Amino acid sequence: MKYLRLDRSKCGGFLQAARALLDAGASAKTGFFSQNHQPEPEFESVLYGAAGIAHNAHLPRLLLERYAISGKAILRR
Repeated sequence: MKYLRLDRSKCGGFLQAARALLDAGASAKTGFFSQNHQPEPEFESVLYGAAGIAHNAHLPRLLLERYAISGKAILRR
């Protein structure tokens, strides 16, 4: 996701791809375990990647909206 921070022109396509994946059933609550955190791997959420790594304003909003739709959270505007 760092390339979104480095090349803002890719943001629109990346957001479209994320929306298509979420529409197809991908979870907005997903992530991965980073092996760089030792002694124990640590879970990095997709939301952290979108906001904290990519510094993108649109993708976190999309993820939060989809997370809220799942009934697990409430998004306040």
